[in-house]
Amino acid sequence: MLVVRLIVAFLTLFALPLSADVSQPAETTPQASVRSLKTERMVSAVDTVTPDVLHQGELLYGQPFALEPGWGLWGITDNLTVLIDLTSWLGGIPDLFLKYSLTDPDNQDFRIAVENMVIYVPESFGNFGKNAQPGTDDYYMIFERPGWCDVVRVDASLTLIPGLRVLLSGGVSYSQNLSIANANRPTQYGITLSNYFEPAGSVGLDWRALDWLSLHAGGSYGETFEYSENRPRKWQATYGMRIAPFYAVNFGPLQTFTIELAAIINYFPDAQEYRALYFPVYPSFYWQWRW
Repeated sequence: MLVVRLIVAFLTLFALPLSADVSQPAETTPQASVRSLKTERMVSAVDTVTPDVLHQGELLYGQPFALEPGWGLWGITDNLTVLIDLTSWLGGIPDLFLKYSLTDPDNQDFRIAVENMVIYVPESFGNFGKNAQPGTDDYYMIFERPGWCDVVRVDASLTLIPGLRVLLSGGVSYSQNLSIANANRPTQYGITLSNYFEPAGSVGLDWRALDWLSLHAGGSYGETFEYSENRPRKWQATYGMRIAPFYAVNFGPLQTFTIELAAIINYFPDAQEYRALYFPVYPSFYWQWRW
């Protein structure tokens, strides 16, 4: 509760003085000095899958709440975005993510895109929880996926009312080898599969509430982009927000800064393992800017 109160107090300090700038006529404020989450392209937010791609030359760096490198997104063209996952590459797990918009990326009513992520997991990295410490979530679960992995999706969004849109995504994922089981439990459950295909789908809501605040919620089955990534055969629900506290501050490192706060609920039926963070307090940090 202390964390929640600090967040509310922090937002109050910034929201009241900054909101006054929004009420002014647009022509009185230089466009370059104000950033707005209402129109910002978000390739993913709180692990809801969107059809958004970055502008050409636009960059995004995401930093998880951990002492490890994050990930970067780069808009190669106005329709094509590539992901560079520093954690995976530096850790010896090469991957490649591409997303291509099939419609006008600035269309506010309807967008559709196709995405593909390919990963190669060496045998020595196959068990994602092998170094887990007792008492942690991964300590109670074995998740092995050595070899080639792939997921292909078609993503779409439909605007219901200005600022609010529904998100739909569907596709298929492939695992060369896959083993899921619980561990360090009295009763053992699990499954082992080879050359396995399965559906990957999600539905979500995206509400760009204010220039400095957006709200997100979604549910999915199969692989996901951000939290518990590279782990198929799971059910997931998330909700949370993105906050741009310095959106009207004309200083790059502050103006481009965004905090994401997420609640995450996962269920792995093969291992009968359940994980939940019910309140949106898990933080990630983003910087998104254009050259």
